[in-house]
Amino acid sequence: LLTGEELADRLEREGALPLDEAVSILDQTAAALHATHERGVVHRYLKPQNIFLVRRDEQDHFVKVLDFGISKLVDSTSMATRTGMVFGTLNYMSPEQANGLVHEIDARTDVFALGAIAYEVLTGQRAFDAATPAAILNRLCHQEPTPLDDLRKDAPPDLVAVVHRALAKDRDARFESMAAMREALRAAFGRPERRATARR
Repeated sequence: LLTGEELADRLEREGALPLDEAVSILDQTAAALHATHERGVVHRYLKPQNIFLVRRDEQDHFVKVLDFGISKLVDSTSMATRTGMVFGTLNYMSPEQANGLVHEIDARTDVFALGAIAYEVLTGQRAFDAATPAAILNRLCHQEPTPLDDLRKDAPPDLVAVVHRALAKDRDARFESMAAMREALRAAFGRPERRATARR
């Protein structure tokens, strides 16, 4: 019922997106995730395939966040997943997910995934990529990505800092909430307070 395309398809076709479009997509996605976090739900499966860009009026990137099939209810005592079980897509998975630490999954897990997506929409490259799943996991847990501004020279320094903070391997070093990350994104890019509102 949606008219548009997955962010993954746009990235495959265009590579790195224009700064204004990239930040708009990230801003809307952060708004949608903040709304779910306020309701006690962590997506934990965020990837470009789950960000759908709807055509609405003159805009071709109105965001809808999809696929909450493996979302986690924060503080739930009835979760089917257990420590040691790994769910998600490797390139966008947080280190705590990669290590099967289910009890550590919270809003900061989605912050990490959005950081990985931000890196990709701004550079056209994945932050953590390699030839095999084991090599991806090693990079994810033990190596830092190439500095974003090495790949995107026109990226404002404050925006680069936001993305790298979101990608911190220590979840305590990331933004404490999606709202905080969204505020930092807007401040880094000098965005007005109001933009298109994202919806799930």
